Amino acid sequence: MRDKKHILRVLLKGGILTPGVLIKLCELASMNENKVISFGSRQDILFDILPTKKTEAEDFLTKHAIDFEWKSDSKPKTQNIVSSFVANDVFQSTTWVNPGAYQFILEGFNYHPKIKINVVDPVQKLVPHFSGHLNFIASTHEDYWHLFIRRSGEEQMIEWPELIYSADVPAIARHLEGIAFNNKSVSKHQLIQTINDELKLNTLSNFETLKRSPNFPPYYEGIHKMASGNDLWAGFYWRNNKYSIRFIENVCSLCLQTGIARISITPWKSFLVKNIKQEHRLMWEQMIGHFGINMRHSSFELYWHLPFANKEALQLRRYLVQQFDKVDIRTFGLTFSIGQPDIPFTSVVIKKRWYPNWFNWLNLFKTYSIYYAKDFNPESNQYLSYRKSASFKELPKVLIELSKKYYASLPELKSELSKPMPIKIDLLNVHQCKACLSVYVPQIGDELLGIDAGTTFTDLPEEYKCSCCGADKSAFEEQKMRKELFVIK
Repeated sequence: MRDKKHILRVLLKGGILTPGVLIKLCELASMNENKVISFGSRQDILFDILPTKKTEAEDFLTKHAIDFEWKSDSKPKTQNIVSSFVANDVFQSTTWVNPGAYQFILEGFNYHPKIKINVVDPVQKLVPHFSGHLNFIASTHEDYWHLFIRRSGEEQMIEWPELIYSADVPAIARHLEGIAFNNKSVSKHQLIQTINDELKLNTLSNFETLKRSPNFPPYYEGIHKMASGNDLWAGFYWRNNKYSIRFIENVCSLCLQTGIARISITPWKSFLVKNIKQEHRLMWEQMIGHFGINMRHSSFELYWHLPFANKEALQLRRYLVQQFDKVDIRTFGLTFSIGQPDIPFTSVVIKKRWYPNWFNWLNLFKTYSIYYAKDFNPESNQYLSYRKSASFKELPKVLIELSKKYYASLPELKSELSKPMPIKIDLLNVHQCKACLSVYVPQIGDELLGIDAGTTFTDLPEEYKCSCCGADKSAFEEQKMRKELFVIK
């Protein structure tokens, strides 16, 4: 009997890597008889290592300064730092949060975190905001971040009372890992006091509270124009999360040929290539066509969390996608997972139901329990039961009912749609001739009579006459008229 393969988990700070590093990983994967690699939900990469080559793989990764751990171990030793770098310049972003801002913080992590850390821009919607234990969320003040702490088993997150300076993010994360998560009896007050005593932080006390719009995730697949400039971005998603090594190598090669320095991984087991020049688009289209890649998956299919390498979960997702496509149902704004995630960022959870030993025969029939996040907020810590038991065939119908419940639960959106948008009308004080109805606008003046713009009606000479009909100044009366009727420079 062959020894069981080891699952290698490659840790990439912020989900960022160079084409050169990715080529090296493909080389290692090929050396271990892999034809595909997979992505994880923490912006990491996973593939198998042959049992006889574990030491060789460790030496290879160490030589190339690539962080890793063995997923086959009982508990993760380290965690990957998640960032929204992947969304920068692709979707709407906070102005000051640029690639340099992410790189500066990520480079400060000179240790391997054991807890989940997120560094996220709240304006973008691709990367979940609160899926970490420590969630650094960009503020409106340049180089300052909100901090929200989520401890397992606690319903409410702890919000840090001050904004954290970019340079202090790695230090406070390291200290909090040792204090807040090794000793969960430490209260919020004790936590803040201890950190302030041990670290000299450059914090900001007067700041705006965090404002977040409805969390409708964007469509992240295909080739599109970037939010800034004329460059393009390409998003790649394979529904089985098995990316051909040949395809990945071709992507890296094309990046190197065309001067693209970074590849970004999403938390949705997919990846993006940014800054593709317009003149190189045909090259990318040809490469995509050569591999016959589908770039038109439905948005419903893009936002799922599945256990790694779980064939049953993959089959269930495929079945549900097919059923939803048949009835053309809308699920925009919802995210789904099969199995309960340890740190939730999903709206709807589908769990296979298992019966006790004395009813073990019932496990022969596939039945599922369905839960949804409180207020359908994918970053909530609370899940409510929607259906305790649904058969395999009933499941699509139940999820369709739940999606309708979600849309019915959006009173703010509903009320906004039902109300006409207020129209802002700017009015000007003008004087209108009663004889011919021509108008004197102070902001325009009267070029025909040599009256400069900005001259008020009162300041006009008493001998002023209407330039249209010659009526005296006394023939004008004051009126309010819409500004848009006049061309004012």
